Amino acid sequence: MCEREGILYIPVGEEFNAQLDHFSDVCHMTSLGLGLKTDIIGTHIARWMEQNHILDKILNR
Repeated sequence: MCEREGILYIPVGEEFNAQLDHFSDVCHMTSLGLGLKTDIIGTHIARWMEQNHILDKILNR
């Protein structure tokens, strides 16, 4: 659905292999968990930006 609508899908749930040290309770992440989550998000955004030549478009305005 995201692809059809032109929306970037970031598979955080699929790639986030959480351990007990990633959470301080049932829903709050520790800094380790937040770091892992932001690494996943950042990697996918960077890849999308590269594939879509976003930096070239920004720099060549």
